[in-house]
Amino acid sequence: MKEITYYYTDELNDEFSGVERESVVVDENFKFIPKSILWNITAFIWHRILITPVAFFSKHFVFHQRVYGKKKLRGFKGQYIIYGNHTNIAGDGLLPPTFIFPKKPYFIVNPANIAAKGTKNMIMMLGGYPTPTTLKGLRPFEQGLKHLLDHHHPIVIYPEAHIWPYYTHIRNFRSTSFKYVIKFDVPAFSFTNTYQKRKFFKKPKMVTYVDGPFYPNKELSGKEAEKELRDRVYNQMVLRSKNNNIEYKYHYEKKEKQDV
Repeated sequence: MKEITYYYTDELNDEFSGVERESVVVDENFKFIPKSILWNITAFIWHRILITPVAFFSKHFVFHQRVYGKKKLRGFKGQYIIYGNHTNIAGDGLLPPTFIFPKKPYFIVNPANIAAKGTKNMIMMLGGYPTPTTLKGLRPFEQGLKHLLDHHHPIVIYPEAHIWPYYTHIRNFRSTSFKYVIKFDVPAFSFTNTYQKRKFFKKPKMVTYVDGPFYPNKELSGKEAEKELRDRVYNQMVLRSKNNNIEYKYHYEKKEKQDV
């Protein structure tokens, strides 16, 4: 297999998924939590009856995933926010529901994920929850998040924001999304996907480590509390990432920005 080298300059913004992104407006008129009975019945069929078996099959026979620490999620009744590293185009959507099961998680996603014609309802039925593109959309967005947590749906966030396939380190990420742990008074967890060698196959197995709960430091306030919580989660993910022992398909090299 020929290795592909990606050159990056900006860990926060470079994207290597190869997916073309379209624009879409997510504002105060967007239905973050559809209430139609037909919509919800269809969502149940899509998520639980059709996709969940595919996810479990993929877990065992495509990604060969092992998960350590998922018992840590028990006892929280689905009321938590969990942060992961963004390294697999298909797996990052399919696999978290298998270790969060039987709770249905919702994924905070870039609104471009629902922009393609005919995919909006399907992605949202499977748990996609787009971020707003306008300031007026922020309030209903946050109200929807609270509704989901109150109804025992975990929230999955990929704070790195962009997919770097099979990347074996943890990229720098912002603390912005950690404000929801504080705002909604729920614990944070992390999951770190690593890639490890298999004896007789070139394709690695995915080994995932779940850690937490992490609680904000209540002696701090505002941005300081967000940053301190982000740093603890980040450091734990960095520690777990040391269990990567193979570089598969892609090699990443940092390229210094050139002055224009």
